[in-house]
Amino acid sequence: MGRGGVEGAAPPGRRGAALPRRAADAPARALRRPAGPQAPLADRRRRRGAASCDLVERRFVADRPNELWVCDLTYLKTREGFVYLAFVLDVCSRMIVGWQTATQLKTELVLDALEMAVHLRRPAAGELVAHTDRGGQDTSFRYTQRLADLGIAASVGSVADAYDNART
Repeated sequence: MGRGGVEGAAPPGRRGAALPRRAADAPARALRRPAGPQAPLADRRRRRGAASCDLVERRFVADRPNELWVCDLTYLKTREGFVYLAFVLDVCSRMIVGWQTATQLKTELVLDALEMAVHLRRPAAGELVAHTDRGGQDTSFRYTQRLADLGIAASVGSVADAYDNART
């Protein structure tokens, strides 16, 4: 609550007009992105190739190895800076079958982890689903194209869901 108990009013000691209570109340020009080199979000998604659907729907169960892989990445803070770790987990065996580390967050990180898993496990084309979240590296054109080249079905989880790759 702001000044005088009015929702959206400026807090005490702060100048300025009250903020709109809903996005619909804001003028259209305030919602537009500033002009510049960055493409609109819809265009970036189209270029990245994030058209894969969720084939897993949180059913993280596999009856045999190389049926379902879950892929993700994380980061670790070190004295030197951040180290990024991408990994591929076989859901049936619960083994990490591919991994890679890097100091920069680029598509090559997840591609290298995928290549390690493919080299070690040699999955048959058309029999494997690789499930990821909607991270930029996991939905990049190069990554989804490599999955297609290998005959691996791409599955992408829901948006903004921290538990999407969690096995319960």
